[in-house]
Amino acid sequence: MMLVAHGIGGVRDLPVPESLFFVTAAIVLVVSFVLLGALWRRPLLARHQGQTLP
Repeated sequence: MMLVAHGIGGVRDLPVPESLFFVTAAIVLVVSFVLLGALWRRPLLARHQGQTLP
């Protein structure tokens, strides 16, 4: 199986400067967590209030 066809072990240079890539990736990560915290108010996996065990 050729790993190069899947982008693993291929060319190591990016079409943008490396610092811009990492700064943008960090900004996207922070913004995604901020939006997730701001927009997801109701828990979807709330605890089930079933019978208590003895």
